[in-house]
Amino acid sequence: MIGKPRLRQNQRKATLLYSLTPSQTSSAPLFHRASPAARRWLRWMTILGWVALAALALTPLLIAPGAKDDAYIGPKWAWMAIWTAVGLASVAAGALTGRPAMFPFDAVWVTALGLMLWHWVRAAGAPSPSLAAERAAQVTWLLGAMGLALQLFIRRRILLRLAWTWIALAALTAAWTLLEDSVRAWLPRNVWLKPNLADWRGYLSAGLGNTSHIADLLALVFLP
Repeated sequence: MIGKPRLRQNQRKATLLYSLTPSQTSSAPLFHRASPAARRWLRWMTILGWVALAALALTPLLIAPGAKDDAYIGPKWAWMAIWTAVGLASVAAGALTGRPAMFPFDAVWVTALGLMLWHWVRAAGAPSPSLAAERAAQVTWLLGAMGLALQLFIRRRILLRLAWTWIALAALTAAWTLLEDSVRAWLPRNVWLKPNLADWRGYLSAGLGNTSHIADLLALVFLP
């Protein structure tokens, strides 16, 4: 008599686990298989997400030569805002079709979310609300771009390939930088650049001539 209730309880647990297995639930909402049209829609949304992420990767290269005021920083933020919004919209559309979306609540992401919310709270009482809101929006777009990358880089194989790509790019950039610096120091007659600055930065074309971009890329080596 004691074993029968336990047996029925275990059977109910097994039935519940079977009904909630990923093969039954992850293909589409409401626990049914996605239709061919839904799968095609999901495929196009995935492609759109990768296009947005590729566009975000080109952000450091973006300039607006015809701009009279800000040809470098402003266009980059506008570009990032547009493609982050497009990518997150593709993730939301895919989630409606049945693709799972990841929302990690670890220490890093909780801190990042708290930083973003703090920027918006502080913007309300800042001496210059417009500038504070602009900064809060920039932090929001950065966090959104990171979240978009997280939705697409969900496989270990992709993460490993991305890490090795970062390492290779950083190594090439470091070699390029050292080569140009060595030529300026020891073979000044062979310098192939017309310097715009008086110090060593004026003779550098590695990283498109932006020392901050070089430092950012080299810092990526330590992420893997």
